[in-house]
Amino acid sequence: MRSQRACREARYIRNMDANTLLEALRGGQLDRRQVQSPEAAAVIEFCEWLTFPTELGRLPDAIEVVDQRILPWPPERTPRQMWLLSAVARDEAGLSPDEEMVGLVGSTTFCFFDRALPERPPEDVYALYAAWELEQQGLIAWDPATGGALDDTPLSQWKGGQMRTASHEGDLKLSVRVRRTRTVLSVASGENEGVRGWLVLDADDSRWYPANEQPRDTTPADIARLHLCRQLLGFQIQPDRWRYLRPARVPLPDLELIERYERALDVARKARGEEQEERFSNWNPLQRWLHPHVGALVRAGRAADVAKLIEELAPFWNHNLGYAELGKAAHAAGLDARAEALFQKLIQSYPHAYRSEAMGLLADIWCRQGRAHEAWTLLSDAVLKTAADSPQGLPAEMLERHKEDLRRLFPDRAEAFLRTVESS
Repeated sequence: MRSQRACREARYIRNMDANTLLEALRGGQLDRRQVQSPEAAAVIEFCEWLTFPTELGRLPDAIEVVDQRILPWPPERTPRQMWLLSAVARDEAGLSPDEEMVGLVGSTTFCFFDRALPERPPEDVYALYAAWELEQQGLIAWDPATGGALDDTPLSQWKGGQMRTASHEGDLKLSVRVRRTRTVLSVASGENEGVRGWLVLDADDSRWYPANEQPRDTTPADIARLHLCRQLLGFQIQPDRWRYLRPARVPLPDLELIERYERALDVARKARGEEQEERFSNWNPLQRWLHPHVGALVRAGRAADVAKLIEELAPFWNHNLGYAELGKAAHAAGLDARAEALFQKLIQSYPHAYRSEAMGLLADIWCRQGRAHEAWTLLSDAVLKTAADSPQGLPAEMLERHKEDLRRLFPDRAEAFLRTVESS
């Protein structure tokens, strides 16, 4: 009798759908030895990855396998079974819509939380994950351009029409290990037949990507990665990208945002022990919605409430990210002394603080205080150190931010300094 029941349970677990597996994980009722389906194993792998504190930090509220196929995964291009999984995390504070994400299981297990993947067709999602893995291996790197129009020579690669106001955005540089004849892809932005977008210059494979077919926060680097890895994965047919796009979310009115944030604060205050630590954690809605909430308070003339909020969060955010986030909130509310103290703590505790947005904000405060020489030294030093770092990812983004801050605060001498940096 017991063996018959065990057989029935084993068959049931093998045939579970994704959300039933999720509920079994949540209830601690899953014996992984009975999970024989590769698809079920992929669901479990992704769910457990999401629980890492550095990721979602918990199980999602819903999950679904949205695509699976065998692909020639780069750089080796050996066939691999890959899965895309869609997960939903609901915000119990009611501050934001459900957070949707699409993760990858197969070559590695990973999930972008900020690239609008639910608004992309599966082939584009696979391509962006393949590009991310190539970047992690140092096999491709995005090199942003310093601006300027492209001449006719590179544009002659494209036979698709006359592109107006073509501006060079940057180049995707490839290692020979990617095993591709052309090792540089250039991206230009401009207008083609009245539509703005990006042109990837790739000899006979050059292609135009209209901006209105991409999610709103798409960058030229994303387009280059997409173009390259769609080719590496063998995707020839361009999908109907329009049908995956969603309308822009309407932001909450200020008063409603303030009310919901304060409701979430009250819930955190009433919690005890580890639960309170978790609710005040910088990975939860109180952090994700801090800056919109602060902006709403400032517009409502309630800067004093921002000061109280910073003091309440500070004991829970006693770390580098906390110093940066709370300092930014203080700066937005005009609390210069508090912001300066938090940014100084960040500098003292974090060796790579020069990459932080805080450098521009602190320089802004010092300029208002008449300490222009100190502000120049801080920000120009941040430019030099960030420029010396790897050109990939965050350093490149922060370098551009530092340059913008330098031009804004020191318009009379920034360009001469930056030309010297770029030529060195």
